[in-house]
Amino acid sequence: MDKKRLLTSVLVAMVAMVLMVHPAMAEQFELFGRPLSLHGYITQGGAVSLKDEHYDTEKGLQSALTNLFVEGDYAITDELKFRGASMLTVDWAYQLNANRESWHDKLFSKSKEHLNVDNKYWQLLKEAYFTWTPGNFLFRAGKNIVSWGEMDGFRLMDQINPLDQRRGFADVEFETSIIPIWLFRADYYPKIKTSWLQDLGFEFVFNPNADFIPNQGTQAGNDVGGIWAPNVLISGPFPFGEAHLGSVFYNIKAASAFSVVSPKMLWYEV
Repeated sequence: MDKKRLLTSVLVAMVAMVLMVHPAMAEQFELFGRPLSLHGYITQGGAVSLKDEHYDTEKGLQSALTNLFVEGDYAITDELKFRGASMLTVDWAYQLNANRESWHDKLFSKSKEHLNVDNKYWQLLKEAYFTWTPGNFLFRAGKNIVSWGEMDGFRLMDQINPLDQRRGFADVEFETSIIPIWLFRADYYPKIKTSWLQDLGFEFVFNPNADFIPNQGTQAGNDVGGIWAPNVLISGPFPFGEAHLGSVFYNIKAASAFSVVSPKMLWYEV
């Protein structure tokens, strides 16, 4: 056993545990005489494995996720408000393991392009929308989330927004795994209250398909999915009686712009 490498892994794990905190900030200002609220937090997490007996694990530090989140709300008028949110996610495991031979031999280093830094615009820009609330109506337009249902981890009716599950359960906060998309929403809440009905609302949601973003699932193959790639065994006449599923890339074709119902095609390239 390499004592130096073991000591390094232990030290890194201790630092990661110390840094696994959630410092948050909140400030309120005035802009043109109207209230502006800013909120944010920084999180640091880490994952360490004690074994490296399989091709899909790496002994020692496996991930070191840093998340920087900032959001703001501005009341333009009492009825018109704007909300924006941005997030930067970085996995420092690719930098910290850059000199480890096993990290390269198991092809984890090749997934750096997909999982090192979330630098696509839809990953950096979480939300950006206007909300207008005249009377019993609510109108919302922009990059936002429409949630139907309250179940965590299981989505029955909540199918409007896609999910980002590239890093599995080790990813960022659960609520930030939902991907905001460009939507128009209109709600009407009639003031009806009876002994058996306390709240009634009608909601209309229009998705113009301005920027098609499919569900981001965990992908097979260490060179694409990193340490989160599933370890899929294939039985058959292979050496030792089994083989591992390699990289799988999937392409999902977007529906036509402004179409209400349009089929999506899914195919795999191995």
